[in-house]
Amino acid sequence: MLSLPILIRTFCSLVVFSGLGVILMGLGVIPVDEGLDQVARVFLDPLNIPSKPFLVFLGTIKIVSVARLWGYGPMPINLAFLGLAAASSCGCYGHFVLNELPEAGFAFLYTLVLGYLYSLEGKKQRGSATKVKQ
Repeated sequence: MLSLPILIRTFCSLVVFSGLGVILMGLGVIPVDEGLDQVARVFLDPLNIPSKPFLVFLGTIKIVSVARLWGYGPMPINLAFLGLAAASSCGCYGHFVLNELPEAGFAFLYTLVLGYLYSLEGKKQRGSATKVKQ
């Protein structure tokens, strides 16, 4: 039987698909989605950062962080949660600035669910790593 943490982790892992799409957009394999570009511009334009390299970076963070949620890779679990939370929080803010409230609400909900998952699993995984070092 599936436990609640596994179901929540599965929900939080769905961003791996958007991560792959964002990498492909950043590499020029598929066209950049206009809505995604507008949300990213909220952060990128003031910092004068080009969007395509940023999209590759963002997609990579999503994929590597999700892999870590399932126990793969050397990334510290705290960094995985931080990467996913930062991406969704920035997405929430970008959608809010563009007055896209349903999308902002979903990104906010994702961030809350991710925080709940961290409260269930993140502390436990950190604790087990601490015990191994002693």
